[in-house]
Amino acid sequence: MSICNKYLSESITGDTVCTIYEQAKFFDMVDLANRCRSFIITNSASVFLEEDFTNLTRESLIDIFSDENLRSSELVHFKAACHWAQTACERRDKDVTPENMRNVLGEALKCIRFPLMSAEDFTKYVSQSDILSAPEQVLLFRHFIMKGFPSKECEFSALPRACTRLVTPVPNLEGDREVKLNQVVIKIEVSHDLHLVSFSMPKQEEIQSVLIVDENDREIPAKVPVFKKDSSSFVFDPPLLLCSKCAQLQVNLNRLTKVRNIYNKSLLTHESQTFFEDLQISHFKVKNRVYNFGEITVWVTMAPAKLKELVFKRGQW
Repeated sequence: MSICNKYLSESITGDTVCTIYEQAKFFDMVDLANRCRSFIITNSASVFLEEDFTNLTRESLIDIFSDENLRSSELVHFKAACHWAQTACERRDKDVTPENMRNVLGEALKCIRFPLMSAEDFTKYVSQSDILSAPEQVLLFRHFIMKGFPSKECEFSALPRACTRLVTPVPNLEGDREVKLNQVVIKIEVSHDLHLVSFSMPKQEEIQSVLIVDENDREIPAKVPVFKKDSSSFVFDPPLLLCSKCAQLQVNLNRLTKVRNIYNKSLLTHESQTFFEDLQISHFKVKNRVYNFGEITVWVTMAPAKLKELVFKRGQW
C-alpha cells in the first residue's frame, strides 16, 4: 500500500487529482486523501476546469464547495457545478434539463454563494440556466437591486470565504477639512471581525507605532507593519485583528502629514463596490465611504490623504 500511496502522491496534477482523491477515500488512504483535497482547494480555479473534476462524487462536491478556503470565485463554482451536473445526467442516461441538473446536484447547489456574485454575472449565467427556481431568483435579484443583505428566506450564504481579499480602494478621498498631524487615525468600523492585511501609503510616511483604540478608549499596542516596496503597502505580519466592537486604528508617524476627516457614518451597502452618499446636515455637505462585501460592511470615517486602499481578510491566523 505504501508503494501505491507514493506512486499516487507523485501523480497528483490538476487533471488527475479528483480521481486520485476518490480512490484514496475508497481505500481509506487518509494522508493521500488530505493531500489531494488540499491541492483541489488551493488550485480550485484550474482544477474545476478539468474534465477529471466530473469524477468527484456528490459527497465530495458538497465537501469541496463548502470549504471556506476556496480560492476561486462563486461564478467559477457555479460553472463547475453545471459541468459536473451535465456529465452526471449523461452518465445516468437522463436528459440534460435544469430540473435534472438540480436533482443530481442536490445540496451541492446550496454551497454556492450566489449573493456574492455581481448582478451582471448572476443575470448572464445563473438566471439564464434556470437551475434556480423563480422564487429563489426573485430573492436574489431583490438583494442585488436593494443593495442590502439577502432576505432571511434566502438559503444561500452571503459571507465571503475566509481567504478572499476584501479590498477597499480609497482614491482621491474627499472630506470636509484637511489638517496636518503626526498622528494619523484611520477610523474603520466593521460589521464582522476582520483581519487587516495591509494599507497602501507612500514610503515617506515613516510609522513610529500603531495602536488599536477600543470602545472604552483604551489604547492597545499593535505590531508596526513592514513596508513592501513591490506593492507600495504597509503589511501586517501576522494580519491585525479588528473586532467589530473595536475598530479604530491609530498610526503614529515621525513627521506631519495631511489627514482628511470624513464625518458622520451612514449605512449604505452594495456588492463589493464603493459609494459616496451626500447628506445635507446643518448646512455641511458630508461624504461617507462605505464598502459592502455580502454580509460584511466596512465604514471608513477618517483616513490619511495619501491612503490608497485597505486590504482585509476573514479567517484564523
